[in-house]
This record gives sequence, structure tokens and C-alpha cells, in this order.
Amino acid sequence: MSKTKTSKLLLKYKNNLVEKILSRIPEKDFKDKSKVFFDPSIGSGQLVSAIEQKLIDCGNTIKDVSKRVIGLEDNNYDLNIAKHKNYLVGKYMKSTLFNMSKEVKNTLKDIDPKNIRTLTNPPYGGSKELHQRFYNEMCKIAGLVVTIQPATPYINKNKPRKHEAEMIDNI
Repeated sequence: MSKTKTSKLLLKYKNNLVEKILSRIPEKDFKDKSKVFFDPSIGSGQLVSAIEQKLIDCGNTIKDVSKRVIGLEDNNYDLNIAKHKNYLVGKYMKSTLFNMSKEVKNTLKDIDPKNIRTLTNPPYGGSKELHQRFYNEMCKIAGLVVTIQPATPYINKNKPRKHEAEMIDNI
């Protein structure tokens, strides 16, 4: 398969995945100005870019979008690439979910957690169980969480480990 064909297939897969994630959010939430969309791991910015576009498609102004989309990334280089490549207008900060900067805490403190919609493709840390920790932490701060997760904790026939049991409780 040629590089061009592979790139097109990969892009189609990523776009389908983003669409599936967005489809888990009720349409009315994109129109409700009290709802805030939070991605604690923006990576290349594909998901937050799609969230911003969906908000605009639902009648929100650029000013509305800039107040309703918040994202974190722990790497300045990735953060800058995501912001500039996607022409993002939301509030994006260098920080992590587990060690939030003062700026992030101040941004989130005045938002009712019931109005936070967290969508992310979390980092996977393998034996560090990073994606499970991400999910469990997001459940503490958001009214609705949509995330990509491996199926292992849900289909494992062994007794769930502590972090897996917490994930299952949060569903």
C-alpha cells in the first residue's frame, strides 16, 4: 500500500473515531451555553478542533466557543502545534490532569461540574495504568465523561484490580 493511501485510511479512521466520540454528547449540550467542553489531553488537537466546529455548527459564535472549550497538554511543542495547525480559539494551557496549574484550577473552579463535558483520548501508560487513572480522575470533575478505553478492565475474568474496580464503578 502506498504512503498516500495509508495516510488517507489513517485520517478516515481518526475522523470516524472523533465523530463517534462527539456522538456520545447530546446535541442539546452543544447549544446550551452553560456546558463547557474539557479535553485534558489534547495531543494534536483533532478532538478539540471537532468540538469547536460542532459548537459553531450549532449556532455558537467564536466568542462563545472561546469560553466553552478548555484543553490541557503537558508538552509545549505539542500544544503549540495543535493550536496553530487547527486554528483553535478555546482556552488551551500547558498542564496535566494530575498536577493542574493554578490557571487551570482557577478556570475550572467557577464551573459547576455537572456542566463539564470531558472528552479525550487519554495517554496510555501500560503498566502505569495511566488511562485508567485519567478516567477515574475525570469522573471526579465532570458531569459527563467520554473517553477511549481498552476493554480489558471490563472483560477481564480475574478479580478487578483497585483502579479497574473504580473504573467499573464510575460507568
